[in-house]
Amino acid sequence: MHKSLLKHISGSQTASGIFRMLFGYDSPDLHREVMDLDFRNPVGLAPGFDTSAELYNAASAAGCAFVIIGPVCFTRKEGVKAAVDALRAVPTRNALIGLDITKAPDSNSEEDIARDFLDAFDYSYDFSDFTVIDFSDDSLGPVRDPVFIKALTDPLIEARMAYDTYHPLVLRLSATLRPTELPPILDFCLMNGIDGVMLSGEPLIKHTAEFSKGRLPIIAEGRIGIPSRAVALIESGASLVAIQCSPQRFKPELPKAIMKSLKKK
Repeated sequence: MHKSLLKHISGSQTASGIFRMLFGYDSPDLHREVMDLDFRNPVGLAPGFDTSAELYNAASAAGCAFVIIGPVCFTRKEGVKAAVDALRAVPTRNALIGLDITKAPDSNSEEDIARDFLDAFDYSYDFSDFTVIDFSDDSLGPVRDPVFIKALTDPLIEARMAYDTYHPLVLRLSATLRPTELPPILDFCLMNGIDGVMLSGEPLIKHTAEFSKGRLPIIAEGRIGIPSRAVALIESGASLVAIQCSPQRFKPELPKAIMKSLKKK
């Protein structure tokens, strides 16, 4: 679909209502409580679909229970500040909002990247439902190293303690990780208050579910084109499924088809 059409649907109650009648789907059987948040179903959209918090209401009308905005960084004009402005302008929404934060393009040192993450986290804390800390890009640094992950994540965990409301933190991990590299990272998550992980691929999902014995919620992301692919990710141990797509490749009929397939299981 054209991004301009999705933006129009998001901004119009009438258009959103029509979109919901055409593509929406709801069933109490599909409700999930994940990370102490109430997801009306396990289907949502991964980062890359809505980078400026302009399209999430259209996705919600098509049945998505959550949309992860971003990736965004703190210093870019069109980054986290623009996303928060858009979220502030539309306080009522029907989808849970995650915000995927990453480093600024010119930040290379660990200290600078940690500051980028913390600034973005603090700025957006009250305007999203959970934060995704993005370690999926290998150019960020040694994203396989738990020490590196801990150095960037600890300041966010500490900052969260100063807020009155609890805000889940999710680590988005690299798709190039091998299952054998996961245990020390998962140990860090389980012992340090990380609320979930975002992973690509059934082997990583299955390994994480088995290692954590279900204690660490998993958001599975992928270029899901057919319902059976989403069902396979759920059966591998994922709690939620996030479809990777651009606005142009968004299929509004897909969330409903996935949910109907899940209901048959």
